Amino acid sequence: MNDQERLAAVIQEFMDRPMTMGELTNAVAKILGLAADQANEIAVTELTRAYAMKSKAEADEVRASGFEVLDIWRTTNDELVCELCDHEGKVRGDGWNECPPVHPGCRCSVEHEAA
Repeated sequence: MNDQERLAAVIQEFMDRPMTMGELTNAVAKILGLAADQANEIAVTELTRAYAMKSKAEADEVRASGFEVLDIWRTTNDELVCELCDHEGKVRGDGWNECPPVHPGCRCSVEHEAA
């Protein structure tokens, strides 16, 4: 198993069972041989990507059933939100098209609502 596969496995493990961000960061640091701050940024980015992919798949399933679904950008709405992510509450096409993560350390998500 290569590093990318081990990273994907530990991200999936985080999603499947209780684990703290500290435990995830430590696992990423061990897999990639990185310092804690670098490992944390990768953990946050890859966790954001995994949740975004899961959310998109679920919304696509609903769309395939014939329902219209809006994609709504969500941030953590704090002082760390950057200009790239400043789309809080906007629907896809209203200033954004690419799902998170849009940069390393991105903590955004996409919420789905019935149209």
